[in-house]
Amino acid sequence: MLTEWLHISANSQLQPEKAKFSLMQIFVYVYYGIMFIYASDKQQVELLSQEEIDDLPSYVEFMDAIRTGKINLGDGKSQQQLGFIYLKMGVS
Repeated sequence: MLTEWLHISANSQLQPEKAKFSLMQIFVYVYYGIMFIYASDKQQVELLSQEEIDDLPSYVEFMDAIRTGKINLGDGKSQQQLGFIYLKMGVS
């Protein structure tokens, strides 16, 4: 949506703006990832293992589980899972 608003295309002269948008997107993923992991730490939740992190669902699947009530984001472990999902999106 923001891309459309900025009227950015592959042949546009706004390529530097597109690059800035991409970097901002990575920053947001990392920021939200750290914030959700920090929030889970305040509830004294044990850190997820690497296997649990590797097995996390996609962002869309996780949000769908929240929407259907399968996951409660008030739970510290769920917050940590979402945090790692954001971090994975930021580095991929």
